[in-house]
Amino acid sequence: IDDGNRGDRLVVDGYDWIVRLLAEDLPVLFESRVSAIEELKEASEVLISCQDGSKYRCNKVICTVPLPVLKGLRFMPALAKRKTEAFK
Repeated sequence: IDDGNRGDRLVVDGYDWIVRLLAEDLPVLFESRVSAIEELKEASEVLISCQDGSKYRCNKVICTVPLPVLKGLRFMPALAKRKTEAFK
């Protein structure tokens, strides 16, 4: 909300409500442990593989995870070296 005040703001009770609001009409899975994100160039899609064996095909992915979790994900093709260097 732009009330003209440019001061600091405090978000109470976490940020998850923002994601839930933005994803209101989208198929979003929470609490799914992803193990791999694979770009399927021939189909212009992304294949998400989860630790429980389930797989999901989608057009786009938003990956918002803490750095230690990001380091454990397998990306295919691999992320660019400049990106993985930023993890260190």
